[in-house]
Amino acid sequence: MYVAATADNAIHKISAAAVSIRAVSRGELICLDPERLGGPLALRFAPNGNLLAANGDAVNAAPEHPSEIVEFTRRGEFVREYPLDASQGGAFGLDTASGRGARFNYAAIDDVTNNLSVYHLPVD
Repeated sequence: MYVAATADNAIHKISAAAVSIRAVSRGELICLDPERLGGPLALRFAPNGNLLAANGDAVNAAPEHPSEIVEFTRRGEFVREYPLDASQGGAFGLDTASGRGARFNYAAIDDVTNNLSVYHLPVD
């Protein structure tokens, strides 16, 4: 399980979450990137296996990069950013789709306009 630590601008991996019957720690720090993470709220795995994070802009907001989805590898290496809204606080919810018949790779909720938009990830 991967967890967004909004206040810390970090992403943690909790390896034993699926089998634990007790509270677990924060787990392994996968990504601490104050340049690219701005209060991450939602996390989802993209069809390509990378991790998408919705920056909620609540902590460490960057005026030059508001409301965006940020893509990282599972090891926390930055891949690219996807703008969502020109205003702060827009990137809120996030979901992905894959497999036969999928018409999009990910969908993001823009909390500024209250819209759901669907996108295709670029092919590397």
